[in-house]
Amino acid sequence: MSQTQGSKRRRPAAPARRWRRAVAAATLGAAPLFLPLPGWARAPAPAASAQAAAPAQPPASVPDVARPQAPAVHNSDLDGPLLYQLLLAEFALRDNQPGDAIELELQAARHHKDDALYRRAFQIAVESGAGDKALSVVKAWRQAMPKSTEAARTQVQLLFALDRLDDAMEPLQQLLAMSAPAERVALIASLPRAAQRAPDKGVAIRHFDAAIRPYLESPDTGVAARVALGRMRMIEGQPAAALDDATQAQALDPKALPPVLLALDIMNTLTDTPPVPAAAAASSAASAAPAASAPAG
Repeated sequence: MSQTQGSKRRRPAAPARRWRRAVAAATLGAAPLFLPLPGWARAPAPAASAQAAAPAQPPASVPDVARPQAPAVHNSDLDGPLLYQLLLAEFALRDNQPGDAIELELQAARHHKDDALYRRAFQIAVESGAGDKALSVVKAWRQAMPKSTEAARTQVQLLFALDRLDDAMEPLQQLLAMSAPAERVALIASLPRAAQRAPDKGVAIRHFDAAIRPYLESPDTGVAARVALGRMRMIEGQPAAALDDATQAQALDPKALPPVLLALDIMNTLTDTPPVPAAAAASSAASAAPAASAPAG
């Protein structure tokens, strides 16, 4: 590990600071800054409480078959070598060596296949402004843990923040497929907001439209998918198509609230629009009539 020349940490360059703020706002902002302990670093509380509540000695009248079973012992995987490696990573980060810290965290993450370790390596890369390293971390994370929804979600958020929508479609489709129904509905509902923030809204809408098309006919996601399509039609300036999507979503579930809210937003948009060209022409003709009837000077 390389040595530092002083105790003060050097501030990253201005472009790196801007990149770090943008990506952190899109990726780390949804998660707490102080990450929870991973599964291997904490014992389950219900087992501990059950052990405390169990009597030390059963009554003599209770037969052996009725004796309470001792709770399963959960031994932590946080052994001495892993603890030493994690401490080295944190010391390297404190000494302004984020590259060494990331590599140490990645080594531990690959060995234990733990989301929290990969998340910590990704967090260090983002906070140090190492864009390429952050991309490589999430790529290694997904390769090592292909069934991890957190890995896919992190990669999608990072690629959205970097405006790399073409690369984000594969992990987005996998994330939609792996998510539980409630999480899938929330993810679909968030896509119009992502499209609104995209620099090229047309490209984002085309990608998101293709991603949610398979979920239009599902009973769990049909309403959310139709409403999301309608909101993206509003972004494109197509209120009639958006209203059609709201109508179809309402037909799927007459008691659903999102289609009603979409229809209200469409009505507000139409109310706030300027007069149609025919009305504007009629108004101009009416104002020009007195001038035409006045005698020539």
